[in-house]
Amino acid sequence: YVFDKKRRRWVLGGVTILFIASFMLVATGIVRNEFFPQSDQDYVYIDMRAAVGSTLDETDRLVRPVEEKIQAYPEIASYSTDVGRSSMGGGGFMGTSGSANIASITLTLKDKKERSLTSYEFADALRKDLQDAHIPGVEISVSAQTGGPPAGAAFEAHITGDDLAVITKIMNDLKEIVSSIPGAVNVDTSLKDSVPEYTFKLDQTALEENYLTAASVGSALRTAVSGVELMKVIKGEDEISLQATFDKSALPDLASVQNLEILNSRKEPVFLKDVATIELRPAVDAITRIDQKRTVILTAGADSTTNGPALLAAFQKKAAGYRMPQGYGITFGGENEQNAESFASIVRAMAIAMVLIVSTLVIQFNSFRKAFIVLVPIPLALIGVFWGMAIFDVSLGLPGLIGILALFGIVVKNSIILVDKIHLNLKSGIAFADAVADAGKSRLEAIFITSICTIFGILPVTLSDEFWRALGSSVIFGLMLSSFLTLYIVPAVYLVLMRNSEE
Repeated sequence: YVFDKKRRRWVLGGVTILFIASFMLVATGIVRNEFFPQSDQDYVYIDMRAAVGSTLDETDRLVRPVEEKIQAYPEIASYSTDVGRSSMGGGGFMGTSGSANIASITLTLKDKKERSLTSYEFADALRKDLQDAHIPGVEISVSAQTGGPPAGAAFEAHITGDDLAVITKIMNDLKEIVSSIPGAVNVDTSLKDSVPEYTFKLDQTALEENYLTAASVGSALRTAVSGVELMKVIKGEDEISLQATFDKSALPDLASVQNLEILNSRKEPVFLKDVATIELRPAVDAITRIDQKRTVILTAGADSTTNGPALLAAFQKKAAGYRMPQGYGITFGGENEQNAESFASIVRAMAIAMVLIVSTLVIQFNSFRKAFIVLVPIPLALIGVFWGMAIFDVSLGLPGLIGILALFGIVVKNSIILVDKIHLNLKSGIAFADAVADAGKSRLEAIFITSICTIFGILPVTLSDEFWRALGSSVIFGLMLSSFLTLYIVPAVYLVLMRNSEE
């Protein structure tokens, strides 16, 4: 095949088609791309949220039916409940790390050998069971412990604009779209309702008729409700704050506040209710700003059937026809943003690695063409990586990219010993074609034995831990194909590029 010109052309053309097709596997999503692949861990987290304003006792009462429900699962070794605080698993409700209306249960699972379900499969089953149970008065979120460092939500959209009412409407519209995506779970937003607030709406005309200002009314109201600091007294190492407040018995209820008398500029008493009306208005817990822009964050988790990039692609497809008002925008963060940043950093590392490898090869062989020939197995290795991941359903994440980076050095080594043997044959006076053929024959054993040893060496890590499966798969699949094709493609390319100069 190497020395037959027609067959050599077929081999090179076929490998080129395989190389293009392998990258299409990634571009079309057949090879899934996720920041850190799901792996079987020891913990599952249940976060619960009751109505705003619920006390700790009320929240605790609502949590007890959930505790009774989870006791029937044989996969659970133990659990602990924390009322008033969310879980540490990162899958809880946004912006509610500590509040009287939230609670969390941390489930410790049995050893992996003692249960038939992985942690993320168990989380899916538990989530469905709790939803079907329809436990009243509490909103429930179930999430599994993830492998690797925190990477944000699987899906995260940032909605920015000026008017909070408009942002809220956009958020509600997009929340319905996200909730309709198969595999999207624990859909939540950063805009949380808070305890309603009493708002005093001042009547400007009444203020002028009674010789009052908004500042004087606000000052009197602040003193009545929360007091005002007059001065600070330092006594030794202690700092004592001196505050003026109303006696609690003087303002027992809201009606007493409305009957509060305020002295106007003429030193005449005026009732607060004569210049202001009281309204009970809903309030939000917090307003988020990103890059000085008012922002509402919409998040969702992914169950075991999907991942962050798939959720983002499905959302963009469903929301393609949604019209954003002028001046409002949406950006994406979370796991997808981390994935893009990590991919970019790995690509930069690959570029630096390629520069260092090429520089070393040019110095060693004193030829750019020979350096190019040595690098030919790198795309051959990528063919094996992507096709292997597609066949065995392995996700390409950060561990997989690290494996590809390590693979570069391994496959280049095989090419170096092949080209080096060709040079030794040529220096010994062997004819050009015979030198190339003998190099492939004599280095066959060395290339295959070193590749097989590397594959068997990394195989235990690949099979024992799901987190490192992508890294090991990159090395294994890349070596399996590149070690075989190197013995065909490198001699063929060497014959095409170096025949004239060597002869």
